[in-house]
Amino acid sequence: MSSRPPSLAPTLRPRGTSRRRIARALFSLALMAIVGWLAASALVVRRLVARPEVRVEREAEPAGLDLETVTLVTADGEHLGAWFRRASPGRALVLLLHGMGGTRRSFGPHARRLASEGFGFLVPTLRGFGDSSGERIDFGWSSRADVIAAVEYLERVEPEAPRVIVGQSLGAAAAIFAAEELGQRVNGYVLEAPYRDLEKACRDRLARHLAPPLAAIAFAGMRLWAPLFLPVAVERLRPIDAVTRFPAGVPALFVAGARDELAGDVRELAERCSAAAELVVLAGRDHEDLWTLDDEHWALWRAFLERVERVERAHAADASR
Repeated sequence: MSSRPPSLAPTLRPRGTSRRRIARALFSLALMAIVGWLAASALVVRRLVARPEVRVEREAEPAGLDLETVTLVTADGEHLGAWFRRASPGRALVLLLHGMGGTRRSFGPHARRLASEGFGFLVPTLRGFGDSSGERIDFGWSSRADVIAAVEYLERVEPEAPRVIVGQSLGAAAAIFAAEELGQRVNGYVLEAPYRDLEKACRDRLARHLAPPLAAIAFAGMRLWAPLFLPVAVERLRPIDAVTRFPAGVPALFVAGARDELAGDVRELAERCSAAAELVVLAGRDHEDLWTLDDEHWALWRAFLERVERVERAHAADASR
């Protein structure tokens, strides 16, 4: 029985089979990219709204300031650690609101400046930070209840003293969100580097770190997951809308650093504000530089506080006639 030698000719596969394999490989790569994009976007959004992992169980009080440690309870049941110092006769009370990632300890140097000239102050740690309760951060929206609880406390303990809110970044946004409800119960605002609206803030930050196509893709992923992780609709996180509902006649001082990328947004907020608003741009400062209270910055605060005091004394004199 004879056998045929094996053929040495190459085995030819149908051209359609190779195309199908390439198509499957491309589909698998695209699917992996989409899954990776979704997972990375979800992780980023979750980290942005989660409270910092380190919780300070008890904030160490600055020495020598004769502070009272108090706990504020908000209308929605959150508990906030706070420091309080009474004002000297005729001096204003200042409510200090920290920014993203801060606590009341962030205002240690500011508290010393205020105390040195007889101003009283209340410095709470906002929900979601430090030793205060709260598990999610929503960029100042829910913290408006913290601001209202703090003002109510000041009304109880020193009802005759003028009340001024000083907010920085997230704290400034919380004050803006609370202003409409507070009305004339607050006699002035110092609002330092608040964001314009959350969507623009996210777009701007991504644009600084990523090429335009990647920035757009990253923003789309964050926007997709936001409704799942944020406890409030993104459409509500717009201080630019809330400033149009400020109580008329209440002085509001907007402060920005000249080197801060938010300076244009702060200018727009001041222009749109329905209160008696003005804008000061501090030369040579970026966003983080505003948190250090040098002599020029302190002079700005003091001049504003003293102006509020003069106005309130004039109102009291008119009322007594």
